[in-house]
Amino acid sequence: MSHTFVIAIPSSADPIVHLAAEELAGYVAQICGESPVLSLGPSAHARYTFYLGNVVANGAAQRYGAVAEVAQAQARALGGEGFLLRNLPEATLIVGGSSVGVLYGVYSLLERELGVRWFYPDPRDEIVSRLPTAEVLRLLAAPLERQERPAFALRMMTLGSFSLDQAGSPIEPDALISWAGRQRLNALQLGWNDADEVTMQSLSPSLRRRGIRLVVGDHHTYLKFLPPQKYLAEHPDWFALVNGERRAPDRWWGAQQFCTTNPAARETYCANIIDFLRKNPGVDAIYMWPNDYGAWCACPTCSQRSVADNLLDLDNATARAIREAGLSVEVIHPAYGNHVAPPERERPQGVSLSFCGWGRDFRYPWNDPHTNPEHRAFLQRWLEIGRESGVPVYLHSKLMRLRGIGYHLLPLAVAAQDMRHYHEIGLAGLDFHIAHVGWWTKGLNTYFVSKLAWNPQESEEEVLEDYFQHYWGASQGVVRDFYQQVERIFFHRQYYRPKQNFNLAHAKLEEADPTFFNPQEAGVPPELGDYNARVLRLLQAADATLASAERQARSLQTRMRLAKLRFSFDFVWGEQESIKWLVQLVARLAQADALPAGPARNVALNEAEAALAEIARIEAHLAEMIAQDAAQKSGLIWDPTHHLGRLGVWREALAQRRREGRDVQ
Repeated sequence: MSHTFVIAIPSSADPIVHLAAEELAGYVAQICGESPVLSLGPSAHARYTFYLGNVVANGAAQRYGAVAEVAQAQARALGGEGFLLRNLPEATLIVGGSSVGVLYGVYSLLERELGVRWFYPDPRDEIVSRLPTAEVLRLLAAPLERQERPAFALRMMTLGSFSLDQAGSPIEPDALISWAGRQRLNALQLGWNDADEVTMQSLSPSLRRRGIRLVVGDHHTYLKFLPPQKYLAEHPDWFALVNGERRAPDRWWGAQQFCTTNPAARETYCANIIDFLRKNPGVDAIYMWPNDYGAWCACPTCSQRSVADNLLDLDNATARAIREAGLSVEVIHPAYGNHVAPPERERPQGVSLSFCGWGRDFRYPWNDPHTNPEHRAFLQRWLEIGRESGVPVYLHSKLMRLRGIGYHLLPLAVAAQDMRHYHEIGLAGLDFHIAHVGWWTKGLNTYFVSKLAWNPQESEEEVLEDYFQHYWGASQGVVRDFYQQVERIFFHRQYYRPKQNFNLAHAKLEEADPTFFNPQEAGVPPELGDYNARVLRLLQAADATLASAERQARSLQTRMRLAKLRFSFDFVWGEQESIKWLVQLVARLAQADALPAGPARNVALNEAEAALAEIARIEAHLAEMIAQDAAQKSGLIWDPTHHLGRLGVWREALAQRRREGRDVQ
């Protein structure tokens, strides 16, 4: 019996090659309605055959001889994740340096030759063209000779301490893992919230089938492996001496570390890590983050060396203990926060290095003079240390974490320059902190950065043209205008610095003061005038563009996508309305503080209270929107429910002024 399509794989093919065959068969069937037949070994007669994997075992060498064998040798030279695609008469060879390379080759063929697109993790956002079988055969008959391999060895998406079931995270884990594999990301980092046996065992099969490594770790590391509730009472000397006192860390940020030079503390810490790894054999690497910006021990032993030396020494000891236990698990040492500077004497011994410079302004590329020169110099020195010690150096990047940069629908303009520079200076890989909130809203940026992690030479304009054409179709022109308007409105890119990044100000309500929105103090060009008033005015203009797109939309699919866009846009608009009232609140409080007791001061306090009521009303509405988003799946960029609690700071400030008794009724 003759078939139109056959997929030939070796009879001994592993699960990754089987997945590659399943993916290819499934999408070809969606495209033309004809399901390819799977053949284990040399294929039966077919009009067209896809040969996946080893060319001898799948029959390609038998049919095409030396041509197929040469292709196999070329693919192996590309490394494990590299692949080669070659069209032959009535066949396509898809060979890789390993099974993972074969899988990546299939995804490349589906994207570039057959038009499949995975812009977002949600399966409903897949783009699959419907074509006649004859057209598919015509596309496959075109000359094809392509070899690819990744620019970076590590391409990791980091979820950190943001739980898989966090509110505002409507993407199912399997869909997320599938999407990551299709973007050729090869590692997924879970925070300790998700690093339990049940979760990791449930995710492991999906990760393994895609060649994705499982990495665990975040800033809860010390709390997990040396918990004070278990050890403090009996061993107070295991914990950091800060200001003359041994105290236990009570949180993962801004708290004390433990005494990293105490032999018994180190031994117990390493033993607990080894016990965890033995119970969780699916873990490929562990990221040794200490408490975020925590205070380090000042005991006489710890004080003899720098924090960076002590921390690297601890991670070296951890890696050594893991090796001696017979475990093959990568240990990643972070250079970050108050240990971002390179060590003076200690050198890595069997640990990988990861650099993270915090607080960057993403208006400027990494190699721009505006970017922290000290951090740029530190990274260069870490790279030298990595080369001298023979260990890889990664970068913990915030390019995907728009949660800390704000509402941006287009990719960050610096992404392409950054990634090309990272490749030029010899970084071995990137760890992209993403968190969950904002999957759809920040999806285009995430998609583009993933592409750059494989090939830094990707053209931003070509990716954008492709995205708007395939995803928005007939609405692409007006929607792209809207995206560009949003970028002009929110021009700030300062990472998690609300006073330089006003569209994050709602997340830091309790830090506001009467000069918070002063354009000159915040570095905003004076000609822009009041930032918030300007934003609200421009939001109205962008709203008109979005409304035009909504009126013009004809297909149900486009209207559903515009509904997501409208949802996220209205959410951000609400945030800016909240900021408008916050400006009035801090101004009225400042006015009241400058007035003597009397009616005028009382009026100012009443107006402050009215502004606070408006903020509370808006923030409650935003919290309701987050709850709705579980069904809407817009992936809003914030979860503002905690902002309502922060309003208590302002209520107390207002109540304190009234208790002072200086206002007269």
